[in-house]
Amino acid sequence: MERSSVAVGRFTYGHDRMTVRQWKESANLRIGDFCSVAKGLTVFLGGGHRTDWITTFPFGHIFAEELGGTGIVGHPTTRGGVTIGSDVWIASNVTIFSGVATGDGAVIGGNATVTRDVGPFEGWAGNPARKIRDRF
Repeated sequence: MERSSVAVGRFTYGHDRMTVRQWKESANLRIGDFCSVAKGLTVFLGGGHRTDWITTFPFGHIFAEELGGTGIVGHPTTRGGVTIGSDVWIASNVTIFSGVATGDGAVIGGNATVTRDVGPFEGWAGNPARKIRDRF
């Protein structure tokens, strides 16, 4: 299985202080140009637990060696990569989950937990994050 990759655009700063979490899923993180990333950003590219199975415990991931070196297909899960557009401001201690796209010019408030797509030039905040206003 491919490893995840991270690509950061020109003049984006603060990304060196973020945490990217993934567990063998092949989802990618793309951050655009001219973004401002405050301390404490965590991006989950996977690690989701299956709630439609008999157990949410990731047996195949935790006990892969005991299972002959193979995991159980479909666990852990990912909803896909994360894309952050250009000129996005992400405040302190934000968490972004897999599969989320953030449009150009968006603002994400401090301590937000982003589980859905954020449109261009929208301001989002809260846990879970929701749209608060348009920038313009």
